[in-house]
Amino acid sequence: MGLHSKVTPVNEDRPVTECGIRVSWLCSWAKVVEQDLGPDATTGEVCAQLVIPSTSSKRCRYVDIIEPENVGSPHYFISHTWSWRFAMLVEVVAQRLQHEPDSFVWLDICAINQNKYEDKGELQLDDISHLASVVRKAKTTLFCLDEEGKTLTRIWCLFEIWHTVKAKGPAGLEILAYKMPDLKQLFEGLDVSRAAASLESDRVRILAEIAADIGHTQLSLGIKEALVASAEHEAQQALSLDASTSAAHDDATALRAAKACNKATNVMLAAGKYNMAEKYSSKQYALYGRLLGPEHPDTLESKHFIALSLNFQGKHAEAEGKLRQVIELQQKVLGPEHFLTIRSMSNLAVTMGEQGRHAEAEGVQRQVLELMQKTLGYEHPDTLACMVGLAASLGRQGKLTEAEAMEQQLLTSRQKVLGPEHPDTISIMSNLARTVGQQGRHDRAGVMQQQVLELMQKVLGPEHPSTLTGMNNLAGTLGQLGKFSEAEAIQRQVLELQQKVQGVEHPLTLLSMSNLASTLHQQGKFVEAETMQRQVLELVQKALGPEHPLTLTGMNNLAGTLGQLGKHAEAETMQQQVLGLRRKVLGLEHPETLASMCNLSETLRQLNKFAETEDLQRQVLDLQQKMLGPAHPLVLRSMNNLAWILGRLDRHIEAETMQRQVLELVQKALGPEHPLTLTGMNNLAGTLGQLGKHAEAETMQQQVLGLRRKVLGLEHPETLASMCNLSETLRQLNKFAETEDLQRQVLDLQQRLELMQKVLGLEHPGTLAGMSNLAQTLSQLGRHDEAEGVLQMVLELQKKVMGPEHLLTIRSMRNLAETLGQLGKHTEAKIMQQQVLELQQKVLGPEHPDTLASMSNLAQPVGKQDEAEAKEEQVLNSKCKERRPRTRDEKKWSLGLAKCLPCHL
Repeated sequence: MGLHSKVTPVNEDRPVTECGIRVSWLCSWAKVVEQDLGPDATTGEVCAQLVIPSTSSKRCRYVDIIEPENVGSPHYFISHTWSWRFAMLVEVVAQRLQHEPDSFVWLDICAINQNKYEDKGELQLDDISHLASVVRKAKTTLFCLDEEGKTLTRIWCLFEIWHTVKAKGPAGLEILAYKMPDLKQLFEGLDVSRAAASLESDRVRILAEIAADIGHTQLSLGIKEALVASAEHEAQQALSLDASTSAAHDDATALRAAKACNKATNVMLAAGKYNMAEKYSSKQYALYGRLLGPEHPDTLESKHFIALSLNFQGKHAEAEGKLRQVIELQQKVLGPEHFLTIRSMSNLAVTMGEQGRHAEAEGVQRQVLELMQKTLGYEHPDTLACMVGLAASLGRQGKLTEAEAMEQQLLTSRQKVLGPEHPDTISIMSNLARTVGQQGRHDRAGVMQQQVLELMQKVLGPEHPSTLTGMNNLAGTLGQLGKFSEAEAIQRQVLELQQKVQGVEHPLTLLSMSNLASTLHQQGKFVEAETMQRQVLELVQKALGPEHPLTLTGMNNLAGTLGQLGKHAEAETMQQQVLGLRRKVLGLEHPETLASMCNLSETLRQLNKFAETEDLQRQVLDLQQKMLGPAHPLVLRSMNNLAWILGRLDRHIEAETMQRQVLELVQKALGPEHPLTLTGMNNLAGTLGQLGKHAEAETMQQQVLGLRRKVLGLEHPETLASMCNLSETLRQLNKFAETEDLQRQVLDLQQRLELMQKVLGLEHPGTLAGMSNLAQTLSQLGRHDEAEGVLQMVLELQKKVMGPEHLLTIRSMRNLAETLGQLGKHTEAKIMQQQVLELQQKVLGPEHPDTLASMSNLAQPVGKQDEAEAKEEQVLNSKCKERRPRTRDEKKWSLGLAKCLPCHL
């Protein structure tokens, strides 16, 4: 068993499938290797400095010079990377097989003839061609994970997993590790097609074999599933064995079960199976508590894993409670500056942030950062990661300038320490681009995200999860720029890749489906959006449970689309459910709970329940001001929404006061050209118009239009909306006194309509609203036949896009009926009015103000609609005291964008 054995080859005729070595011999040999080569020698160095020199003269395998009694048919196949320390490899194998010293393991450096790797490195075809047979022959493959997880990046190791699972299923695979690596990043980046090999010829040959059989992408997914199933199988077996011996107090069996549960917990967290991670971390915690006591570091680590599992499932309050218990004991047992204590504090900050307590999270993160800088140094990866989390907390509090400065500092540091193409450098570039976009600099954000995406595709590959996230981020920015069709195309590509790479039910796949549905919603494709959102909700409920935050987000998004389709009653019911669950799961003051209150108030507004809407909006505003401060963007949004409600209640003076406050705060916080500042100016101008201050409104709208042209571009939807709003104000000032002015308005409307059709598409709600405005102006010019043609087109498109029962579809039918009456087509008008009434009774109810208005109109003799208007107002005002009297134009033209509908911040 010396370094250079003098034994004459005795096993040369033994087939490679019978070249296992005895475990006890392997352990003894490892001690000799350590004495001669040192404890840090890698497996590759053992091969180069011992195996090859010992066999070169005979050009044989190392097993050929081992005593015959120590060579036999393998029970276990060892899959490993040659870069791992040989002593560590043998230690994890020996520990696993401590009760089987006479079993045989198949180890490649001994079983394969290493002397044939010469010159151009041709494959040892006579031995390697039988590798799959060896894997099938052994009862179990021991997949040995090194601390860095390189085993999952080597093509030979992945090849061995593949053949193991093909032959025996996941039960034939067992993971061994001295210290579990960070599996999450490894799982996300696992890509067979990018796996490495010492010899390119090996890599090409194996990839070709995989491509001809299962395909690279499917194998990548299959390996992840196999590792999950293997870890679960091992844990279940170990737990069953512990249960059967618990009466005998077999500590060794219990310890093995605890370690198996630890392994399963790590694998489940990496795979996104958080409920299973909670299950095994809880088992691990109970076992370690029984064996080691409640304050042992391993017991506390188990409890830490329970907290992580809970947090990923959205059980943030429960996770926080356990983390606080862990930190208290770690500070006592390990000390406040121990790495594990600091890590638990960092995760506590994350949990606080998930609950919307960003100011508290910031405080903890600053403590963690100070400790890390002291104990690890300023440029340690963990210190930089802490700064990333702190910058995110600043951003969530609206401290965008400070967040941007910190992210820029991080980017400079990472470029210096890690290089411009390191994944961590690219990640912080992505964060910086997001922060830039949150400040309204969407063009700059888009350029940065394009750079990030190109780097990710180069460094990580086109199908890596981080690359797909980069594509999603770019699509989001394109949506902010009004480029919805481009955003949709990218999101469809992302979704297809994620379904292929990660599976249909993976959380990131579901998130991509949700993003795509939102883009469809923004384009007015509400029916398609509803279909996709229902699919997402069903999958999320199945994968994560009915109370998971992502499930509630799915319900919330679906409710928003139902509202757009005019299904306000169903939307209200769903939003009430979401609000109740978010109050229960997240708490009253969580941002998502407040968002639910905002969404519900919008639906109540759609149902003309303005008093309820105001009450709910005031609750939201009070809570946000308490938590976020008076100048936070979310606070300003709520103030804007409340001001709009006040306007609907005919309390325009109160609305004006509040909108001026909003505008002053937004200008101070974000600058005079920020999109949210322009939205605030636009909303204030609308209120000024309601107060009859048309000249002041015109001045402000001219400013908004000029700035939106400059900041967003001529074809941006918000620029087009500004043009519509300004034209309405001009109409109020001119009152269509001169035909020339009216003709010019028609031309302007037609030009804007062409732009809308180009930018948004013919079926977008904004385009349809523009067409409705055009029809209104044509009617006011007496060109009712042209108005009828436009309205017929609007109605046909709305029925297709929004459905026949959508409120906007019904309002268009009402507008068309009015135009038919103007043309003397009274029979057609009467038929359509009857259809409108039936739809309103079904959708809105018999006592809704719009239903009552239709009943009043339909009750009048043909041609005497104008006489009925005073009576109509009397009926409406008696039935709906909150409702302000409508102008003639509002009664006829309920759809137009020119009414300055609320542009929520």
